[in-house]
Amino acid sequence: MHLGQYKNLAEATLKMDDRSHVFTLFYMTPVDYDEEKCESIFNKETCSYKVVEKDDHSKECPVHSWVGVAMPKKYDRVNCVGLFHKKSCSIRVVKKTNPEISCKVYNGYG
Repeated sequence: MHLGQYKNLAEATLKMDDRSHVFTLFYMTPVDYDEEKCESIFNKETCSYKVVEKDDHSKECPVHSWVGVAMPKKYDRVNCVGLFHKKSCSIRVVKKTNPEISCKVYNGYG
């Protein structure tokens, strides 16, 4: 693995209030929409979803609820870094000196 395929999430995420949030929000997944009429399409380039009519992808459907995917904020920031892997749209916290080694995350969920 090479760090070049990762982007530091500090540059790519929506920052939230550090005093009250464990995570930095990264992207949202649609969970409440008309699944008979509509479908969600994931864009791997932007790591985002769009919900459109099954018969006409030019028409967007209303989404009533979304679930967030988040970056952990509580980890050893001296020795570790939070990274986003663009090809897989996945989030990892790894050692700065060796991205093959994962770091512990505290109070983490996603």
